[in-house]
Amino acid sequence: MSAQTATQKQPQTQQLFTANEVKSVRQLLAPRQLQYWPEEDGIVCVNGKNRFTRALYGRCEAARLETCDVPEFGLYMPNMGGNVRFDIDYTEVRATYDGASRDYRIVLPSQSRLDPKQEAIVSISAYALQIPSAGAIWQIEGRNVRPGVNLHMRYGAATNGSFSRNGDMGVDKPDCFDFTFDKCKGNDYTLDPRGASFTLSYGKGSKRGERTVFGQASPHIQFVVAEGKADDGTS
Repeated sequence: MSAQTATQKQPQTQQLFTANEVKSVRQLLAPRQLQYWPEEDGIVCVNGKNRFTRALYGRCEAARLETCDVPEFGLYMPNMGGNVRFDIDYTEVRATYDGASRDYRIVLPSQSRLDPKQEAIVSISAYALQIPSAGAIWQIEGRNVRPGVNLHMRYGAATNGSFSRNGDMGVDKPDCFDFTFDKCKGNDYTLDPRGASFTLSYGKGSKRGERTVFGQASPHIQFVVAEGKADDGTS
């Protein structure tokens, strides 16, 4: 009887992922630092670096207050209504977002303490206005802060310029709410000498025309107009 040799078919190997897909999967599964975590009714971050990623809406329209992980804000009135930033030396910023407000707990350096044994804290809470018009309110409180420590606020860069899709993340440029001296061109401030209030006119000559913003603060707040140079050398 003749012997017959049987040949067995070798199983074919199939590649589940391409080289590019493997790289993407590895990046997806790579350890990442937790930026936000839930706490009570909000989400919290400490010393975060994200900018203009959490919005506060006052009414059912595109007008809103864009917030950052630090106390810097973009006003969409709608269209670019300016950039607001609060500056002070700090060691930690704890930001909480709950959909209705953005609250900041700012821990100051030890030299800012009134009582050396207790922390010096500045708290800032931001809200979007609902009526009578688009805008925002900031509530600011200090605890155990020695006299002479100042919190500075900067407001400007209002252009009344429109964005491609109302300043949405992933569509418009990440810096669309940034403060630049070029955006400050045409910002006309009028300070009221009788109190801590001002009027800003902006957007003259823009497609949507000129607009006006009114601002008011506590009586002990002092407003000043500062000048800067745009890229073309104009003030």
